[in-house]
Amino acid sequence: MTRALIIVFSVLVLVLGAAVVAPGFVDWNKYKAPIVTQIEAATGYQVAIGGDLDMAVLPFPRVNINDLSITVPGETEPLVTLKTASVSVALGPLFKKQLQINSVELKNPDVRLSVDAQGQPVWMTPTIQQRIEAGRSAPAASTDAGLAMSIDDVRITDGNFTFNDRRTDKPVKLTDIDMNVTVDSMAGPFALNGGARYGNALMKVDMKSARLDAAAGNAPVNATIIFPEAGTTINFAGVAGLKDGKIDLQGETGFKSANLSQLLVALTGKDNPALAKGVDAQGVVTFANDNLAARNMKLNIGGQEASASLEVAGLKKRPMNVSLSITADKPVDVKSLLPAQVIAATDTSVEGQKKKKPLQSFIPASLTVPLDVNGKIDVRLNAASFDKLAAQNIVLSATKTDGTFAWDAAADMFGGKIAEKGGLTYATQTRTAAGGVTYSEPEMKFAATVQNIDIEDSLSPFMTAAQLKPLAPVLADKLGGSFSGTVTPQLITLVPATVTVGKETLTYSASYKMAARSLLTLALGAESFDAGRWLQTPQQAGQQAVSTTEATAKNKAQIAEMAKKFALPVDMQLTLALKNVAMRGEKYDDVFFVGKVTGDRLEIEKAGLRDAAQNNVSIAGTLGSVNKLQDIDLTIAGTTPDALKMLASFNVDTKKLPQNIGRAELSSEFKGQADNLFFVLNLKAMQGTMESSGSLTNLLATPQVSGLNIRVRHPSYVDVMRIFNPTFNSGVAMRKSLDLFASMNRTDKVYKFTEMQAMIGDIKATGNLDINTAGVRPSVKGALQLGAVPVDELLGVQTGQKGTVRATTSVPATTTGDVRWSRNAINTAWMWKFDLDLTATAASVSYGQWVVENADFAVVMKDGALNVTRLNGKVGGGTMALTTGLKSSNNERQPVAVNATAKFTDVELEQLVRGFSGSRLLKARGPVSMDLNVSSSGISPAALIFDLKGTGKSSGKDIVIDGFDLARLSRTLAAPSSSGTENISNIVNATMAGGSTTFDNFATDIVITEGVVTFPKFRLEGEEAALALDGNVNLPLWTVDLTSIIKLTEPADAPELRVAFKGPLDNPGQTFGKSAMDSYIQQMIGSKVQEVLQDKLDGALDGKLQQLLGGGGSTRVPAAPIKAPVTPPVQAPVAPQAPAAPAPTVAPAEPVAAPQAATPEPAPEAATPEAAAPEAAPAAPAPEPEAAAPAAAPSPEQELMGIMQGLIEGN
Repeated sequence: MTRALIIVFSVLVLVLGAAVVAPGFVDWNKYKAPIVTQIEAATGYQVAIGGDLDMAVLPFPRVNINDLSITVPGETEPLVTLKTASVSVALGPLFKKQLQINSVELKNPDVRLSVDAQGQPVWMTPTIQQRIEAGRSAPAASTDAGLAMSIDDVRITDGNFTFNDRRTDKPVKLTDIDMNVTVDSMAGPFALNGGARYGNALMKVDMKSARLDAAAGNAPVNATIIFPEAGTTINFAGVAGLKDGKIDLQGETGFKSANLSQLLVALTGKDNPALAKGVDAQGVVTFANDNLAARNMKLNIGGQEASASLEVAGLKKRPMNVSLSITADKPVDVKSLLPAQVIAATDTSVEGQKKKKPLQSFIPASLTVPLDVNGKIDVRLNAASFDKLAAQNIVLSATKTDGTFAWDAAADMFGGKIAEKGGLTYATQTRTAAGGVTYSEPEMKFAATVQNIDIEDSLSPFMTAAQLKPLAPVLADKLGGSFSGTVTPQLITLVPATVTVGKETLTYSASYKMAARSLLTLALGAESFDAGRWLQTPQQAGQQAVSTTEATAKNKAQIAEMAKKFALPVDMQLTLALKNVAMRGEKYDDVFFVGKVTGDRLEIEKAGLRDAAQNNVSIAGTLGSVNKLQDIDLTIAGTTPDALKMLASFNVDTKKLPQNIGRAELSSEFKGQADNLFFVLNLKAMQGTMESSGSLTNLLATPQVSGLNIRVRHPSYVDVMRIFNPTFNSGVAMRKSLDLFASMNRTDKVYKFTEMQAMIGDIKATGNLDINTAGVRPSVKGALQLGAVPVDELLGVQTGQKGTVRATTSVPATTTGDVRWSRNAINTAWMWKFDLDLTATAASVSYGQWVVENADFAVVMKDGALNVTRLNGKVGGGTMALTTGLKSSNNERQPVAVNATAKFTDVELEQLVRGFSGSRLLKARGPVSMDLNVSSSGISPAALIFDLKGTGKSSGKDIVIDGFDLARLSRTLAAPSSSGTENISNIVNATMAGGSTTFDNFATDIVITEGVVTFPKFRLEGEEAALALDGNVNLPLWTVDLTSIIKLTEPADAPELRVAFKGPLDNPGQTFGKSAMDSYIQQMIGSKVQEVLQDKLDGALDGKLQQLLGGGGSTRVPAAPIKAPVTPPVQAPVAPQAPAAPAPTVAPAEPVAAPQAATPEPAPEAATPEAAAPEAAPAAPAPEPEAAAPAAAPSPEQELMGIMQGLIEGN
């Protein structure tokens, strides 16, 4: 027994030893060919074993294959290559009909799977396909007869896997595969753990499955794929099945990535900053029968939450059907979800527009999709935003059916509602070799409506505050309307429709044609339109119209800046037709514009406005370059019955314009370039015309005029002056026509006015002027030649009846008289605005009572100082030389200083007095000379007059004063006759009312203090009499209080005669004081009567005569010298202020009545001759006739008078 055991053991050892050692002595490589043949026959592949083939039985069966290559016939690349494949099988289970593979080790495997252009697997050979079909048709074998198999460990190191869909030629590659696989049985459970790289992304896989449920055909599966470098995890927890070669899945699926952009970089090497956000998607995924569904999905993309569901039917069918539904209850920030290129396309900033590439088409002319897919998308969002855009209740439904795309969208936006429907249809479809579809020949149709949209809210997301300012008047309006049209790749067409803006309803139609330079065609119209609101700027809204001066200066800069920046991205053809247009109180029947912008070229076919009231404005022409203002050719014309109303309707402040312009006509042409624009402008208004032509230069900066010819004509100079001063008035002599012409040329900053001609009636003026604008302030230099110039008439200065120039004032008259000198501060600001150097000559210059012939004057104004360096001419038969100066301050309400020096030589005395007083105080002949120096300072005209001071001297010879004949009076008094005695009073009065008196010498000193003129020395001396002057002239009060004292040479005892001038300087009262002369004459009469009676009657009536004359005894009264009584001054009545009466001449005195009493009494002071005589008393009723009374006896006085009369008549 023992021996037997030993033998058996020895045999076993030998057998085992042989099993272990024998394979080492076998050359297995010679079996490679049969093995390859058997594999090729079983699979249809081409197999090659390039390395050694090694097998062993003990301690466990194993096979080692080196450099294995398997290739699908007809393919250039191997299906599988590997460096080493080692398979180890447990020996014991084999005896139990169990295949337990202890390990499979694959080193450097490289597996390449592909599907062809038809989507068929390339690795599927006919042989394998036949075996599959045979297996499907064979009856199922008993599981007990089968060989149970398990794999304890499959280890793959340094492997590669490639899957290539040749329809897209985009292979999917896994590299650096390092995995462990455990298969407990062919029915599971399975386990897979390891890692690989997909692109540049490290991928870790952990998958486990339970045992396959044979009845259900599936097994529970849990799988996790992690991309640790990208922070991304994919989870699946559900069931997976394989039935009839088809995989089906269903389970909770999750995808979570901290940064989707990092995952994209890891997988593809391409970055997309728009995806740099976290993504979390969870839901139930089902895949079966080529259908995919993802339901109850919860999405969180970059913090934006939504619910979604996705269904894909017929993954292998074409077209595939896809249905997607998205719902969000929370607000969604759409911008955070969009790619950068989409966001850039919505950038409306200047920089954003520069970065944009020009559109090539509105919709793609052709569209290729990789898969032929039909489907539907439904989106419902409670709220969404994009930058400043916000919308609520958003509903979007979009479908695709073959070549037709359709959508229906609605949302609450900008305070209103927006809805839009549309469809995009491609007429042609072509399938690609890769299984996709190319669509071509598209056309899109759409229809949209907007309701109650807030305009400011709708524009503010796209425009800056500065861009919105011009629209401020209508920003508060609501917008509504409809929009519909068609879109092709190169053309958008909007069909005619209406839109409402506030209360305005506009009709429109438009088209946009894309080309190298696209063309926008737009037509706008309205049956009624309030344009006043649209023309109002933000600053003007609710305010008064802008000042024309401010607006002009500001608009120049604005127009130049707008011209430089003018740039439309497209060409535009615009047609505007508005009816019943309201513009701030004015209504125009039609406002129209037809024109085109091509680049920066503007063509105006016609533009303007018109109405039944004869308002008509038209503009036509071209502007070759708006940016550079080049190649300008414009015509502007218009008529209006009321220019002020038309200007006001365009919000122009007309307060400073003449308020009686009335009808106006304008015609103008502009041709040339910005640096030399020739123009012709003709204007008719207010019965006058203005014709001008010239050139405008430097339009883009500070516009300037050169080569100007201007002519102004008007039938009435007075009416022209009233344009600037409505209260202007002038005499009949100036109610004549005006004709003004001048030419102007500019050299740098110097403007030269030449050929200046002006005709005002018969008044002619010619000359030249230069205006230099290069200095601190403009300077004016020139020379003028004038004809007869009535300055007061030209300036409209009112004169009294005596020719007095009256100062005007805004202060109302008081009960004490008018305010002659204005107390308003003198405005000298104009003296600092320009400098002046002007010379002129004139045939004559008249002002008030001054008439200067052959006038020659020069005036210089610089730095606020005005100096008349000379004013020379002929005055009243003599000459005048005048200089004066005025110095002002550049600050408001500061005193001005005035000085003047005048020299008059051999000037007629009457002219000199009349010139200074403004009245005919004196009628005289004879030359006088005068030197006068005056100065003053003050803040107002009144202050200047009250501060006036100065001195002067005057002298003359052979002066003849008309109005009194002192020689006659002297002769009468020295040798009276009997008839002279009777009419002596009449002779005295006649002496002071006619004739003339000659004075040999005249001399006077003049002193002016605080505006009051006095004459410390005043003498007129002649053979018959001497005349002195006492009193003053008060300029502040405009009064005169002068008394002329006349002393007769013969008779020596004759009393002084006094003539008083008192009252307003331009209309004084004149009083002749004759009481002393009356007394003197009464005594002469008494003495003469006694002499006559004594000589004639020789004492015949001595008793009665003595009784009558109050004497007794003596029959003769001796003549005695009469002492001249001092005549007391007589108070002259204040003359009325207005109107001034003509200068009175010395009126003849009323005859002095003979005394009624026997003894003469001193006469009372004479009344003023100018005093009005009392009106005659009404006649008393005639008394009833009475019985005649007996005649009374004559009194002694009556008897004496009769005798005297007879005596005198008899003499």
